[in-house]
Amino acid sequence: MLVENMKSILFLVILTSIILLSCNEPTGGGEDGHGVYITVVDSTSGKPLDSAIVRVYYTVGQVEMDPNYKCINTPNPFYNQTDFGFTLNTPQNVIIILINQEKNIVMDTIINQIFKEGRFNILWGIPDSLTEQYDNGFYTLRIILGDSVTNYEMFLLKFNYLSTEINKGVPIKVYQTQTNGLVVIQPGDLPWIGRRFRKYGEAGFNLGDYLIKDSINIEVVLDAYYTKKRTIYFDKKVAKYLTVKM
Repeated sequence: MLVENMKSILFLVILTSIILLSCNEPTGGGEDGHGVYITVVDSTSGKPLDSAIVRVYYTVGQVEMDPNYKCINTPNPFYNQTDFGFTLNTPQNVIIILINQEKNIVMDTIINQIFKEGRFNILWGIPDSLTEQYDNGFYTLRIILGDSVTNYEMFLLKFNYLSTEINKGVPIKVYQTQTNGLVVIQPGDLPWIGRRFRKYGEAGFNLGDYLIKDSINIEVVLDAYYTKKRTIYFDKKVAKYLTVKM
C-alpha cells in the first residue's frame, strides 16, 4: 500500500524564473557571546567611527551533484499563481501543506480533501495581501496521501542574496556602528551557512548544486573614507574579533 501511495505522486509543474532548492536539515544559531565583533576605526587616530555602514554577504561555491537529494523546485508558492498536479491510483484523501522551517509553523494548507482516482491539476493563487507573509528561507512541502507522508524542501529568495560573484548580490544583513564603532554579527543573523541548494534557470534547466560557505564578505562604507572589503571565516561556535581601519 505504501509503495502504491508513493507511486501516485507523478510530478509538480510550475512556470517560474530562478528557483533555489533546499536539500538538507536546518542548522542552529549558536550560543550567546559567539559571532563576529567588528570595530571600525580611523586609520590615523585610531578613534572609533560611528555611523559606518557594514554590509554582510554570503559566499557561495558549486559542489558535486547529489542524485539522492529529496528536493523539488515546484510548486513555488511565492508567486501569484502556482500550477501543479498529481495522479492517484485509488480514491483517497490528499493533504498538501507548506511549513516554514525556521519558524516551524504551517504557512498554508494547500489541499485537504478526498479525490477519486485519476489525474488532477491544481491552480493555487496567492492574494497580494498575503505575499509578505512568506519570508526568505527554507520551506518544507509535505504531501500526505493516505498513510504515506513525503517531505520535499524548497528555498525562497526574493532578492539575489546568493550571487556567485563577490559583492554582486544583495547583502543579507546591513548594520550601522554605534559610538564605540562596534557592530556584532550574531550566529542567528546568518542561519543559511552550511546549507546546500540546487539552482534552476528560467527554462527549468538544472544549473547545479551549491553550498553556502562558512565565510562571509563584509563591506564597510562611511562618507569621506574609502570603502573597505574583507572576507572572514564565520564559526557559529567561536567569537571572532576584527578591527577595520578606514
